Amino acid sequence: MFLLRGLLALVAGFTVVPFAFSAPPSAVDELKAVVVLFRHGDRSPLSSWPNDIYYGNSTLWPDGYGQLNNLGKERHYRLGQWFRERYDGFLPKRYNHNDIYIQSTDVDRTLMSAASNLAGLYPPLDDQVWNSAVNWQAIPIHTTPEELDVILATEFPCPKHDRLLEELYNSTQFQNWNEELASVFEELSPLTGYEDLSVHSFSGLFSTITIYRGFNWTLPEWTDTYWPLIKFWATRKFQWPTYTPDLARLRSGPFFDYLLSYFKSVKGNVSLPPRHVKGPRHQDLLLPNSNAPKFLMLSAHDTTLSDRTNALGVYPDAVPEFSSTVIWEVRNGTQGFYVNMFFKNSTGFSNLTLPGCEFNCLIDDYVKLVEPICIGVDQWKEECNN
Repeated sequence: MFLLRGLLALVAGFTVVPFAFSAPPSAVDELKAVVVLFRHGDRSPLSSWPNDIYYGNSTLWPDGYGQLNNLGKERHYRLGQWFRERYDGFLPKRYNHNDIYIQSTDVDRTLMSAASNLAGLYPPLDDQVWNSAVNWQAIPIHTTPEELDVILATEFPCPKHDRLLEELYNSTQFQNWNEELASVFEELSPLTGYEDLSVHSFSGLFSTITIYRGFNWTLPEWTDTYWPLIKFWATRKFQWPTYTPDLARLRSGPFFDYLLSYFKSVKGNVSLPPRHVKGPRHQDLLLPNSNAPKFLMLSAHDTTLSDRTNALGVYPDAVPEFSSTVIWEVRNGTQGFYVNMFFKNSTGFSNLTLPGCEFNCLIDDYVKLVEPICIGVDQWKEECNN
């Protein structure tokens, strides 16, 4: 327990940047475009520890594991209402497909989260009301199979990233961490039922315990005792896939290549180039290839948010909670087009400043700073397999 106390002290001393609330968009500089990337809402567990008394009880999870629950639907509905309040006037109240484009990973909980969000953002108006008893309208949500999606999902194989990540996990640094935590693993093993624990084990524990805490369920005492440690290492785990510039580029490069193309399209008022990704079944990845919509909504996962924020050097130092959102706003002011970034979750709304730039980052400077971690899809596929 001496080691545990020492590690807890380390966790307690870790600095977390507090949230700073931001005012609504300024009326001085013209808002030109918005990109929102959010995590899905609350879900049932994906996995749990062997000794967990709740996980195997199917009556607790009637919709199955990994599925969006009612709290998750409500949370995203409220987030959609928040988008409406913040961007009302910029984004017309009446839905029009030219204004907004919605892309989701091909997973039930992300598709349902996007639909719930849109219900809050776009309640039907006038002739859009198709049933007086249903305050909802159908809005298209685009998706592509996970194994073909290189923009939002991370299931498309990249052998080079896998190799570099495995080298990181086998490094002296990781060996030292596991050795330092050996006595903790020895204590946790009989409590959890896990035989082989490592620094990678904490993220799964964090996820499931967080869900149970949301229901105020009674948990074993060890979940409180080790919670700061679990939370600390779970937070670190979400940084490792983008731990180095090479890892970041291979993990998130196609996303940033697409994002910067979108920014350039907004600035130049030109068409986005077609971005088709041919997979083994010759299906195309659907992305906008006409004039850029003013609002781009992307529904994804905690790993998606942590990968992108860590790659940019603005990781909020916490596992992205359900419905956490990264926002990019493009404005046109006296000095030209610039980009603002924000992070929103249930506890606050904070500014994100790209290292090397000011908060109001001129779009050309933003592009130059992000380009080193950008990679086009074709080049990405070639490098991944080299």
